[in-house]
Amino acid sequence: MHLFYEPHITGNTVELNEEESFHAIKVLRLKTGDVVRLTDGKGSFYDAEIAGIMGKKAELLITAKQEQTAPKAHLHIAMAPTKSIERFEFFLEKATETGIAAITPIVCDRSERRQIREDRLMKVVVSAAKQSLKAWMPRFDELTPFSKFVNSPTLPQHKYIALVR
Repeated sequence: MHLFYEPHITGNTVELNEEESFHAIKVLRLKTGDVVRLTDGKGSFYDAEIAGIMGKKAELLITAKQEQTAPKAHLHIAMAPTKSIERFEFFLEKATETGIAAITPIVCDRSERRQIREDRLMKVVVSAAKQSLKAWMPRFDELTPFSKFVNSPTLPQHKYIALVR
């Protein structure tokens, strides 16, 4: 069964966004009446049926909902994006697949990459979560200076730093 991501599910009908609709209609060639699965990224899976296709949008009728328990461990990783963005995207993909709770890209004094396309990186996270059938989407924060991240009052008391060479 195909899994789609829609973060704003309210009521019994859902209209997939343009990108997810394109994937369902054009790539997978799904038709009215086909059964699919949705996740809201907040711990729920939904069984749904394609109720209609209007132009470039697919409308789904939710038939069932399954709640998933929250992960017991809450791991938050902060990492400076690498010079090669493909390596950072690979990290995001694998971290999401293993069940990370939050990811914060940080800028350090000697960072080579000081700008990122957050929308592109969020697509990598969403894709990895769908691929690994995760009901919980990791929180992806905006690019943050290292000093601001380390001094954040919302972080737990225990913080660890790893250096990989």
